[in-house]
Amino acid sequence: MKGLGIDVETIMSRQLHDEIGPVYLNDAEMALVETAELPLASTICFSAKEALFKGIYPLIGRFFDFKDAAVARLDYASRRLSIRLTNTLSGEFHAGVVVDGSFCYDNRSVFTAFELLPTNMPVAGQADRRRRAEPEISRRSGQAPR
Repeated sequence: MKGLGIDVETIMSRQLHDEIGPVYLNDAEMALVETAELPLASTICFSAKEALFKGIYPLIGRFFDFKDAAVARLDYASRRLSIRLTNTLSGEFHAGVVVDGSFCYDNRSVFTAFELLPTNMPVAGQADRRRRAEPEISRRSGQAPR
């Protein structure tokens, strides 16, 4: 394994989303979470960006911002998500690279994870063109089993 990022967050309130959402969501992500189960989707996006940072920071040794990555796919049925880097962080993690992760949740918390393996790491200079440019969401249940 090259890197691992894990995060757990308490599902935020609508009021908290309204207050801090613009800090960690771009316009396309705001539209995405507004059409989904808000504030759950907002919390998943926040947690995913935290997990991504925890996985990438030890590999590149530099801080980066919430807006340096954007949630591109959120699929409740498979409990999978994708984040696209919007800015270049290093030669390996350049703008356009898509990193896939997973999430689950219960009635209180969201759990997200990214496993960065050498076999699925992006190759410098090659963006994954199979992904859509606009965020997408699948509304089927992604709730963790109880």
